[in-house]
Formats: sequence, structure tokens, C-alpha cells
Amino acid sequence: MTTNLFGHPAFTPSRLDSLFADFINLRDANPDGYAANTAAWSSLLTTRLASRDLPLHHHDHRTVIRFGPALTHALAVAAARPDPAGLYIVRHELLASGQAVTLAEFENHVGSIKKGKLANLHSSYSSSSSSFYSTAKSSALSFIYGAPASLASWVFRDTFITHTVNRFILATTSNHHGYDRGKDTEQDLVILANLDTLAASLLVAVRESDHAVFTFDALHGLVPDVTALDLRLLITYVSRDLAVAIVDHAEQVIKFLTVHQTSKPENLAITQDEIAAAKIRQAIIKLSTNIANQSAAAVTARDTARLHVVALADRTLAKADLATARQLESHVAIMLRSRLQLETLAASIEAARTNVHVVELLHDAVPALQGLNKQAAKIAADGDENAGVDSVHELLDRVNEAVADTDQVSHALAEPVSSTTESELDLAVEQEFEELLLLQQQQQQKSATDESADVDKVARLLSQASLNPPLQSPKHDADSTPAQNNPLPAS
Repeated sequence: MTTNLFGHPAFTPSRLDSLFADFINLRDANPDGYAANTAAWSSLLTTRLASRDLPLHHHDHRTVIRFGPALTHALAVAAARPDPAGLYIVRHELLASGQAVTLAEFENHVGSIKKGKLANLHSSYSSSSSSFYSTAKSSALSFIYGAPASLASWVFRDTFITHTVNRFILATTSNHHGYDRGKDTEQDLVILANLDTLAASLLVAVRESDHAVFTFDALHGLVPDVTALDLRLLITYVSRDLAVAIVDHAEQVIKFLTVHQTSKPENLAITQDEIAAAKIRQAIIKLSTNIANQSAAAVTARDTARLHVVALADRTLAKADLATARQLESHVAIMLRSRLQLETLAASIEAARTNVHVVELLHDAVPALQGLNKQAAKIAADGDENAGVDSVHELLDRVNEAVADTDQVSHALAEPVSSTTESELDLAVEQEFEELLLLQQQQQQKSATDESADVDKVARLLSQASLNPPLQSPKHDADSTPAQNNPLPAS
């Protein structure tokens, strides 16, 4: 099983001859092949070099590719093949497509490169072949960001006829179409996509932190594994092109805009307290790193001294290690005190900044309160512009009087409504009560009379029953009992 060169899907063994050749002649003879080779090299150099998956050691930049003899030789050594002869084509297409700009152009440009500059930045590269370049550009970009089926099938096709024709074309033609080959000259290209990637990582790290102002050195902690050149370009990119930060180059400090800031970057500034706080935070970080390193070194020195005493019985070396450990511990103690002072100072600056913010809020609130009080007095005085607080007191007095009147009306409405006097009402009630009492007495007397009559009736019935006893039933002779009255048969 064969392995693709550099682990890239386009660098199959069957295509290496074409990729490492000077494939400029494919531009007219085989445009698809030209676009595929250009896209393969562009993808390899921009993505793999930025992620450091490509084994090149001539530089460690993640945003800049230096085209020249060093890059050509490094690729040849890594691939164990002759020098790639078509890198000048890749450089030309990166510039013409707007994927890259020269380092000098990027650093000297005034205004944002992302806003309209790339469309006309390298018109001189493509003016002589605009019709072909539009096709090659679309093919290259589609290959990098998702190749169509026809181009992908061409890239991975391995037929004898195709490679024979391509090798014949490469060997029999030598027209470079005016491209600057520049084999022995160096040129640094800034890859904008790589800058976008680093900027996105930086902005995420800033959002996750508790601060918006950083020293340039502190950015190394937010975006690790970048060179000084990468960091310089990144600072320019986020401030000038993305407009999400402002920079004080004299103080080496950058301030990122928060989502709540609506002012334009040119209308903002980095205050002295923000600069001081950022520098103090960075000093604390450096002190903490030094404290950790020297504390570890002191522990190591003591462990070494113990080994000298126990294993080697070397008093001289043991004392020297102990002296080193004590000296390191003394330095650590000094740095701890310094860090405490810086932390106290940082806390004081933050407290003072909070106080300023509170005072500003109070100062801004006074006119608002005064305006509201004046508006309240005006309303209380029925629109009088010159009314004061006394009008509010007068309004409250009128309100209290109105409330008292309302209470009186409520009490009046609560009294019962009647057309008769109280004495007449009492007399009518008394008469009705006497009638009810008389009716109750009559009912009770009637009930007693009915009960007495019932008792007399029961007594008479009992007396008659005792005077007339009931007749006895006639006796029947046992012999004269009919046979059917004795159901048991005779024995």
C-alpha cells in the first residue's frame, strides 16, 4: 500500500512527477491539470505549513510563507525528490487569487486590506490572461474547499495515457507566459486565511478572559506557538483590518472592543489606568512563572544535596547545593513580596476605577433627579413652570381633604335607608312578636288535649278486654283423628 507524500490526498505517488515539474505548460494544454496542481500546492503550503504538519525547518511562521531557494530545497529534502520546479506558479496564483499578499504590501498598506483592496491588489498578475485565470482560480478554490466530482476524479485518476501526455507536454514546451520565475530570489507572502484562523482563536481567548487590555507580551499566552512576526501581523490584522481592537504602539498595549461598545475604534482610546493595569498583570504573570521555576530549582538542589550526603558522603558538594537552595529560596521570598505588592496595587487601581465609575453615575444622575423633581412640581402646580416643592405639599393637602370628604360620603352611604321612624318600627316588631307567642301557646294546648284523649281511649279498650275472655278451642279424640292427620305409618 503506497502512502501519499506529506500525508496530503493530492500528493499521490502517481502524480508526483507532474507536481514537482514545471507545469506552466499545462495552463494552455491541460487547464484542469494546471488548476489541480496549483490547488494542491496552495493547500499544502497554506494549511499544512500553518498547522506545522509539514516537516520544514527553514522558518516557524504560521502566517508567512517565504518563497525562495530555502523552501524549494526543504520540500525536495522532505520528499526525497528533485527540487519542485513549479513553485513560482503557486506564488503567482496565490497573489493573483487574493489568498496572499506580500509582506511589504501588508505592512505598508493604509486602511483595511479586506475592504476592497484584494479585488484590485494584483491586477497586473492576471491582466494578460484574465479569461484563463478566472477558470484556474475557481478550479483551485473549489479543490481546496470542496472539489467538484470532475476535478476530483481527474486529481486521483491514474492512467498511463494521462501521465504520458502530461510528461510529453512538460518536456516539449517552455513558455512561461511572462510569470516571474524568481528561483533565486526570496519573497515573503502573508496568507490571509491563516491570519483569519489565528485571529478567531485570539478573539475566543479574549472573550474567555476577564480583561480587554493586554500587553503585546501577554498575547503570547493567549495565542501560543506563534513567532514575533506572526504576532506583529496578527496585531495589525485585528486592529486595522477587522477593526475589533485599538493599539498603543508606544506603550506596547492593545485594547479589544467589547460587544457593548458602540463607538468606532478611532473614537476610543486606551487610558493610563488601563495601560498600568495591563502592565501590572503581565508583571505578575512573569513573577509567578519565575517563582514556580526557582521554587522547583530549590527543591532540586536540596534533593541533590541529600544524595551527596547519603550516597557519596561529599560534604563540599552537599553544602554547595544547600547554599544554592537557600539562595533560590531567598529570591523566591523576595519575588513573593513583590508579587503581593503588585497584586495590592492592581486591586487598588481596580477599586479606584470602580469609584470613578460610581461617581460618574452619581454625577449623571443629579440632573435627571432635578428634572424629575421639577416635572413633579410643575404637574402639582397645574403647569406652573416656576413651581417648587411647596406646590407638592399643597397638592398633598388637597388630596388629604378630598380623602376626608370621601370618607364622610362613604359613612353616609353606609347608613340604612327607611321610611318609618324608629319608634314605629319597634312597636310593629313588638306586636308581631306577641302574635307569634300566642300562636305558639295555642299549638301547645292543642297538643296536650289530643294526647289526653288518646290515653283515655287506650284505657277503655283495656278494661273491655279484661271483662270478656276469649273462647277455648274444642278438644278432639285421639281415636277419632282422621288417618290423614297422622302421617306416620303404623308399625
